[in-house]
This record gives sequence, structure tokens and C-alpha cells, in this order.
Amino acid sequence: MHSYWTLLYIIKGSVNINEQAIGQHNLIVFEKDNEEIIVTATEDSQVLFLSAEPIDEPVSAKDNFVMNTPEEIEQALSDYQNGVFGTLNY
Repeated sequence: MHSYWTLLYIIKGSVNINEQAIGQHNLIVFEKDNEEIIVTATEDSQVLFLSAEPIDEPVSAKDNFVMNTPEEIEQALSDYQNGVFGTLNY
């Protein structure tokens, strides 16, 4: 079983995370092997909680694209510039 990446961003307000006070505009990255995270709002607050299983693969990023290799990034950029991605109707 893999441990999950877990992040918490304090958008507004202040919270206690595992009894440590954290103010707004802070990003907390938890150790992957944490078993328990205790979050308590100390005032009216908004937080963004993210958690995901690690992909354990190489990551390459450029502009708005995230792939495994720089070559895949260049191909995605080329596809985008040439209209290969198609369109969305919304």
C-alpha cells in the first residue's frame, strides 16, 4: 500500500494543524507516512485539502502541460498549437 501525498492550503483565516497555528496563505505539505492529521479552525476559515496516491513516475512540466518526459511536453505543445486537441462546447 502506498502512502498518499497530502497538502493543505489555508485560503482564509487561521487553523491549528496537529496543534500548530498556521495562518492564511500557507501551504502545508505533510509527510507521506502521516497517519493522522488534526485540523481545527480557530476562526472563520477556508482551506483547500488535496490528497492523492503518488504516481512514482518521472514528471516533466512546461506551461500548462504535465507529462513524463520533455519530449512528450514538446509533442503536447505541438499538438496544441496545431489544433490536434479538438474543442469543447460549453
